[in-house]
Amino acid sequence: MLTNASEQSRKLFSLPSRRPLSLAKIAFFQMIRVLFISDLNECTPDPCQNGATCVDELFDYRCMCVDGYDGVNCQIGTPLSVQPRD
Repeated sequence: MLTNASEQSRKLFSLPSRRPLSLAKIAFFQMIRVLFISDLNECTPDPCQNGATCVDELFDYRCMCVDGYDGVNCQIGTPLSVQPRD
């Protein structure tokens, strides 16, 4: 029985009839998995509202709100500043 995560990782990433991979190689494979497999486009479907632009980030997204809107998804209408008349 495997006793810890490191031993489990070694068993998972070892090649048949070869010695187990080093921890550095295991870390590399895990990084590749995280960067290229796990990260999805969080802007699909577009979570931003009211004409905002969605920017996909690593494991996250950011909405760039147009004037007059605020909030994580630009869902909050804010009063536009009123310019005094001369």
